[in-house]
This record gives sequence, structure tokens and C-alpha cells, in this order.
Amino acid sequence: MLLLDEAPNARVRLARPETARGRARLKGLLLGYLQADLAHWPGADGMTLADVLLGYPQAAAAGRAPGPVELALRHPDLADEVATFFACAGRG
Repeated sequence: MLLLDEAPNARVRLARPETARGRARLKGLLLGYLQADLAHWPGADGMTLADVLLGYPQAAAAGRAPGPVELALRHPDLADEVATFFACAGRG
């Protein structure tokens, strides 16, 4: 599972923590891409940010958000975090 949050009930965990700063930047980046695509935003419908992030790989596969290669090219400083996020999401 992937962890982009330190919340005890978060269902998203990174296999290996790169850096807290990198995880926080990646979290903000992924949420930014998803925010425009979601009809419902966390809070109003009971979704948590972790729930939203779990849906990122599906949004990328459907072409509604940048995929791992495009993200890594756009943000080379987060390439390790991007690779870890998508690798762990695939094991989900």
C-alpha cells in the first residue's frame, strides 16, 4: 500500500519512503491533476485524500491525468517518488 500521509487510517503507503518533502510534493501534484477531473471532492461525500489518491492510477490509465512516464518527465526531481507510487499502486 502507499503512504503519502502519516494518518493512521491512511490506506496509501509507499514501499520505501524517499523523503517527507518529496512525498508531500508528489501528493500535492497528484491531487492537483485529479481535482479538475473529480465530480466530488473529499470531505463532502466522505472521501478522504487517501481515497482520492488511490484512484490516480485509474485516472492516468484512462488519460484523464498524466501517467508515470509523463509525470517523471515533467517533474524529474520526483521521479523516484512517482515510480514508487505507481509500483505500489499496481500491487494495491
